[in-house]
Amino acid sequence: MSTPNLRIVEAVAQCSIPTESQTQGRECYAFSAREDAAFEAVKVYAYHLMETYEIPREACEVKTDAIGNLFVTFFGQDRSRAIMSGSHVDSVLQGGKFDGVAGVNSAMNFLEKVFAAHKNGQESQMNYTVAVFRGEESSPKTGATCLGSRIATGTITPQELEQVMYMLDDGKKIPFRMYLQTKYGEAEGEQMWADMLAEIANPPLTAANVAHYEELHIEQSGVCEALDVDVGIVIDGIGGAVRQVIKLPLRRDLIKSLNLSRPDSHKRITFTFTGEEAHTGGTPPNTRATYRHDTPWYRKDALIAASHFVEGLVELFQDPKMTGNIQILNISVPELTGYTTVPKLQTVELLVPTYFLDPRAEDEPFGRFLKHNKQYMSHFLRTELTWKSQPAYGVISYLDPAAMEAMEIPSLVERLARTEVARQVGMSGESVGVGRIRGTVTDFRMSPASGSIDCNLDFRDVDPEAMRFMLTQVRSKVSTIAGHLVDSSADIDARGIIRTVSEKAYVPVDPQAVVDKTTQAESLGFTHVKMPSLPGHDAASLGQAGIPISMTFVRHDGLSHNARETMPAQHYLNAEALSHAFLAQKLGLGEKV
Repeated sequence: MSTPNLRIVEAVAQCSIPTESQTQGRECYAFSAREDAAFEAVKVYAYHLMETYEIPREACEVKTDAIGNLFVTFFGQDRSRAIMSGSHVDSVLQGGKFDGVAGVNSAMNFLEKVFAAHKNGQESQMNYTVAVFRGEESSPKTGATCLGSRIATGTITPQELEQVMYMLDDGKKIPFRMYLQTKYGEAEGEQMWADMLAEIANPPLTAANVAHYEELHIEQSGVCEALDVDVGIVIDGIGGAVRQVIKLPLRRDLIKSLNLSRPDSHKRITFTFTGEEAHTGGTPPNTRATYRHDTPWYRKDALIAASHFVEGLVELFQDPKMTGNIQILNISVPELTGYTTVPKLQTVELLVPTYFLDPRAEDEPFGRFLKHNKQYMSHFLRTELTWKSQPAYGVISYLDPAAMEAMEIPSLVERLARTEVARQVGMSGESVGVGRIRGTVTDFRMSPASGSIDCNLDFRDVDPEAMRFMLTQVRSKVSTIAGHLVDSSADIDARGIIRTVSEKAYVPVDPQAVVDKTTQAESLGFTHVKMPSLPGHDAASLGQAGIPISMTFVRHDGLSHNARETMPAQHYLNAEALSHAFLAQKLGLGEKV
């Protein structure tokens, strides 16, 4: 097996992983000193290649724009247009080495091939440009995705830019404009801001000067792995996204308390549901409600497992032996993960009479319930259920079982996404497919202390009609639940119960690129899967500006936005070979490079 050239990946990792880091996760946040260093590392390597291949400076251009995006261009016969490839180098909190950086690495490796071809007397038909965009990630600093590429393409408005906030290391948020002044000095920061506004009005990247943009990226979903294929080819488009927040204040009568005078009468039991981290956009829904060995099982969602548990618990309360004996204390998560991670951990805390936990009570209703759920989670939802107990004493607050109606929200979102994807796959006539829509609930919490139901909703699509249907169904269900659980005097209405944080439409990919890549994959002997890209990428900004776009996915296990992110060498080489064959064709270099 060949060894890939990962010089950019390693150089960026070296300057963006803190020396004291225990996890080796990247902390290369948007517009930070580490992102500055990562850009400098790419620029240094570009000059190194130019020197190695004796490329005269007048044959190349290395420049940055108003926000700091980097463009390395090798001029071709037609200097008015370029074929462009690239990605980003910033990361989320404790991010992996390959998200974004793999695409920059591949683009720079192709630049080296173009240099080598030039040295052998072969010229490209037009310019080739490596693009490195700033601030692609929305977390943890700006909350705005693809900020660099949106400014470079003029696909963000001055008003939207004005609303961008930047989170400082101490957690305080200040306007992005003010952050630039703080970082660069008032005069330089203000000039940078003015230059960005000018760039939005007259963007450097347009359909007139960029003939095509190709982006290689780790897949972030595990589909290639599940289907055991070599590479992914993006079809349909790059997903639209709607992110929403639900906050429902509970009626006061749904929060109760009791006073335990004996320390040995009850136990607090924390049930922990453990699934698997995955990207909410990249990872398809499971096409069945329960696992079956002959069907790919993409998601191991801890919240869905907890919802099933609570639903069964409420049914158990109907048993006369159980009525009033068990109280639900809270439903929570160990830590908030935001919008982009399928829940790996979810907890449900109960107050249970001590005698219910006696081994001699295993055949009683609660004992049978626990035994059934432990087996069900493992065999049918592919999640793990564990629990630990501690003494309970004094005044204990708990939630009325009626409040558990809120657990229908994650169940509904999962069911809508699953059934729609199953329908789409059935209509396509394929035995296996990944569908064109995603829906996930994250960070679900409900407790007497907060007195509210809180969660995030993350929807992705390349099918606007299916997206509208899902959003309507969810809003209707949440409105019904609010009518049952929220105090009628609360200042909340059908529109206010779900707050939309961000919303953007999907961007189609170039269909001819899909045809060309399919032919090239077959020529290279690669098995492949065609799938939409439901996570957002910089390519979407260029597509929104009318530039033809395409994407190639590197097969990996789906764990992304995580320090444990991996990218097996052969899988990277496969995707890079396909991406490079496509770029060579677009530049008129055929298979010569």
